[in-house]
Amino acid sequence: MHRGYTLIELVVVIAIIGVVAVMGFYGLRPGTEAEKLTAAHKELINNLRTAQNNALAGSNNGANVMVVFNANNYVIRGVTYNLPSGITLSSTKSSICFANPNTVSSCGEVNAVITLNSSKVITVEGSGIFVTKIYGQ
Repeated sequence: MHRGYTLIELVVVIAIIGVVAVMGFYGLRPGTEAEKLTAAHKELINNLRTAQNNALAGSNNGANVMVVFNANNYVIRGVTYNLPSGITLSSTKSSICFANPNTVSSCGEVNAVITLNSSKVITVEGSGIFVTKIYGQ
């Protein structure tokens, strides 16, 4: 009986180590730009819906909920949400206001189109001062 390994056994072991290393590298790398854009899009939609629900429930001490848009972030109820690096926001309005139905509202018309990186679009539609739809494309 011979002691040691054949060339084929060594090549197979090196190939397995290479496959495991490549899988680990891609599993630990940060997301691609498309993944970051999709995540920011979904987070913004969820935050807008939460703001709308807070206004309707009166959980903002009975006040309306204002959302202010900037190029790299947006502000809801005094909390700033920063977009990931490389993602920019543009909107047809600099801010929108979600009205509390139990108060006299100073909110204007709420229709707005918000765009991330010129490709992901969020539309906020309202009837009067109340938002009826928030959806992404």
